[in-house]
Amino acid sequence: MLFRPFRALTLVLALGGLLALIWAARATPRATTSAGAITPAMNFAYVRLSGVVLDFPAIEPDGSYLSFRVADADGVVRAQAYRAAALGLLAADAIPSPGDEAQIEGTLRIRDGEAALVVSSADGVVLTRRNADLIGLAGLDGLGLGQRAAVLGQIRRVREAGGLRILTLRDGNAEADAVMSLDLPGGEREASPVVGSWARATGGVGEYRGRRQLLLMPGGLAAESAPAQSPRPVSAVSRALLGDWVTTEARVSRLAPFKGGIRIGLASDEGSELTMTLFDSVWTVLPFSSTLAIGDGLVVSGRLTEYRGALELQPEIAPDVVLAGR
Repeated sequence: MLFRPFRALTLVLALGGLLALIWAARATPRATTSAGAITPAMNFAYVRLSGVVLDFPAIEPDGSYLSFRVADADGVVRAQAYRAAALGLLAADAIPSPGDEAQIEGTLRIRDGEAALVVSSADGVVLTRRNADLIGLAGLDGLGLGQRAAVLGQIRRVREAGGLRILTLRDGNAEADAVMSLDLPGGEREASPVVGSWARATGGVGEYRGRRQLLLMPGGLAAESAPAQSPRPVSAVSRALLGDWVTTEARVSRLAPFKGGIRIGLASDEGSELTMTLFDSVWTVLPFSSTLAIGDGLVVSGRLTEYRGALELQPEIAPDVVLAGR
């Protein structure tokens, strides 16, 4: 009978030792594994990865699944959270955004040579929202995938495809897409921006068909005032600018309608003239198209092209043509 208390004490000590080992294992910082070091022999290994979030997360409508890609200097791994772990991340508003720094702990699953990291709890994902440097729109091509950046541009086009709202931005000759996800919580409430307005877009650098784009973080689109324009005189618009985006200020010297649009002469006080071609998609939506007259002043932006040997300015949207002084 005397052995029973000793057996119970031995059991308690053994259990306490096991719990202490578990606590110590959790308290001890786990070494970070690089994506490039993962091998098939590490299937079911519990590891820690650190990297940058590359794209928008995929989330099931019922919140039972969440996944996103993380890249470090050596490769890319997809992180996956199921059921309680996914719901925990959503409840904590810990939804990865392109450009976030992420530290993830979970179990590796390697299938067909591809590695995925399965997160067992919401605590296994720690996100750091990095600050964004403001750069010129043309500088987007020089940034690495996943890098956080902010750009200014005029919204030229808005379209939706597959749960994404795609905004085409322009600043001078530079043009790039800024993409927001409508499938993320709150994304469906994002108001569609106005074509022709200026905006500041902030997010992580992505790529589509070889072209850099900006994947917007939550709240990553903000209205901006249009920058002050510096129109060049018509006399300074030359063949050296062919293909460039040009802004000029001039007076209307002629109006020549044709099937599908109108050609408008833009003249300077010195007598130089340039033809502007407006197709009906632009001309018919101008608020002053029915009252525009010879002698009216215009500030016009468009791409400088050539037609039958003569230079032409081709605006793309109605906000590219503004009555001078307005």
